[in-house]
Amino acid sequence: TRIKGTFVAQANNRLGHATYIARKTGATLYGPDAALAVGRADGVPETQLAAYEPETTIAVGKFRIKQIASKAAPISAGKPGSAGASTDFLISKGSRSLLVKSSTNFLPDALNHVNADVLFLATDALAEQTEFFQDLYYRQTVGQVHPDLVIPLHWEDATQPLSRDLVPSEGTPAAFDFLNARLQQDKIRFGLLQGYQTTELFDVRSCAVPISAAAEPLVGKH
Repeated sequence: TRIKGTFVAQANNRLGHATYIARKTGATLYGPDAALAVGRADGVPETQLAAYEPETTIAVGKFRIKQIASKAAPISAGKPGSAGASTDFLISKGSRSLLVKSSTNFLPDALNHVNADVLFLATDALAEQTEFFQDLYYRQTVGQVHPDLVIPLHWEDATQPLSRDLVPSEGTPAAFDFLNARLQQDKIRFGLLQGYQTTELFDVRSCAVPISAAAEPLVGKH
C-alpha cells in the first residue's frame, strides 16, 4: 500500500474508519488526543500514533500538511456553541495546494492568510443554519481561500452504504443551491465527487464532475 498517513479532524462516530485503515496499512494515525486514545483501544501500535500540534506543518511523503484549528458544526440553528473542536488541513505539493475544510463551521479569520487551488468544503447541516450563518460561512471559507474549484464534503447520506451513485442527505439540495449561486457569482467552479471516483484536481479538463452535469436532480429541488 502507498498510504503513509491518515488524518482525523475530530473524534466522532466515523473514527473507526481511520483506525481500521491505520491497522491494515501501517499508516500513521494523526489526530487529537481523544482520537489517539480510540486508536490505542482499537489496536493501533503506539509507533503509529501522532498527536496534533495546531498551526504546525508536517511532511508525509512528498506532501506538506498544515493543521489549522477550527470548530465542529453547530449543534442546531439558532443555538450557540458547537459539538467541539475540529481541524482543517492545508495540503501542499510543489506550487499546488488544497484545503480540506472538514466541518461546517469556522473560527473567525482562521483562514485569512490561507490560499488554495482547490477547496474541499463541508456542507453537512449547512441548510439547517440561518441565512446569516450561511453567508458568514461562505465568506470565512471560500471568500478567504479564493479557490479555483470547490468540491463539497459530507453531502451524502451517511446512513447509506458506499456506492458509485451516492444518496444525498435531506439538506443537500438546499445547501447546493446556496453554494452554486454564490460560486457562480464569484466565477468559481463547483465540482462533485461520486463514490469510487478519482480526479486530477489541477487539470481544468478533468476536474471533479461539474455539479450541473453530475447532480442536476439535486440542484433546484427540495
